[in-house]
Amino acid sequence: PVLTLQPLLENAIHHGIEPNPLGGVIQVRLWEDGETLHIAVTNPLPRRKTKAGDAPRGGHTLDNLRQRLISHYGEAARLATNENRDRFTATISIPTRGGNPCE
Repeated sequence: PVLTLQPLLENAIHHGIEPNPLGGVIQVRLWEDGETLHIAVTNPLPRRKTKAGDAPRGGHTLDNLRQRLISHYGEAARLATNENRDRFTATISIPTRGGNPCE
């Protein structure tokens, strides 16, 4: 669907690059496996904030994108996230055929 990659990149910049005074690198990978397209966006994890009153990381962008994928592809689509040491990865898997072609 339209605007699938943009929210992932904006989320990576907002939560991974902006809080880090040294910046960072965002990795984007796209690959096809059979009839499934995979998109993975990986960004650095900022150091955890410990001050009182700091807001936790929001998941609204990913939840919204997950709902859009389900609406478009049903259970054939998936959005998975993974934190590994100092990196965060969001991976989308969608069928190369199917879904609503009007979206």
